[in-house]
Formats: sequence, C-alpha cells, structure tokens
Amino acid sequence: MKSEEEFLEYLKESGQLIPLLLKWRHWKTEKYRYSREEHDDVLKYYTMHRGNWAHVIECVIYSTDKDIGRFKGMVEEAIANGEIKPMGMDKTRAVIEKAKSATLKRGRSSGEDDGYGRTRVVITPKDSESS
Repeated sequence: MKSEEEFLEYLKESGQLIPLLLKWRHWKTEKYRYSREEHDDVLKYYTMHRGNWAHVIECVIYSTDKDIGRFKGMVEEAIANGEIKPMGMDKTRAVIEKAKSATLKRGRSSGEDDGYGRTRVVITPKDSESS
C-alpha cells in the first residue's frame, strides 16, 4: 500500500493529477451551487457589501457574472420575506417605488418624464400641498 505522498507523486508523474483535481472542483462546485450555504453566503455578502454586486460575486465562492440574476432573485425573495433590508441600488429603487405609490395614493401624478424615457419623481412636503 502506498502512502499519500507516494500516491500524489504517482498521479503527478502519470499526468492524472490535474484532471482529477478539475473533476473534484467541478463536483465541489455543483454541490455548493444552489445549496443553502450558497444562499446564506449571498445574503451575507450582499448585506456586508451594501448591495455592491461586484463585491458579492467576488466573495461568493465558485460564482461568476452569470450568477448575478440568480443571486438577485435570492436577495429579492429575502427582502420580500423581511430577512434582510434593501441595500445600494435596491434601496434606491425601493425608496422611489414607495414615493411613487404614496404619490398615487394621494391622487397626484407620480412624476414627470425627463425627456429620456425616465420618470423623475417629485416629492413635495405636506405643507406645500395646501397652497
């Protein structure tokens, strides 16, 4: 029976070590992806980096830019469930949506088009509504 070092040396010499390591990494990646551990890491790093997706992708192991859509889905679900609070651009969008809905409830226009297809939300203090 060979020792661990002898076995690793054999794998190196025979050219089997790299393919074996690549297979192991692929197995480990697939086991981690879509797991509860990955979900928890996404929420942790989203909160830690205040919604900066570049940092989240950097920190969550085995992730690529292709995972951003999936991660955003996880975060949106967690925000809807009250697990975490919106951060970064998600927080900005939430504030705008809240302002739009509050304005619509008061029966006023939700904003005006800025000429570039974007809506500019105008929030006025309650005092100026009576004038």
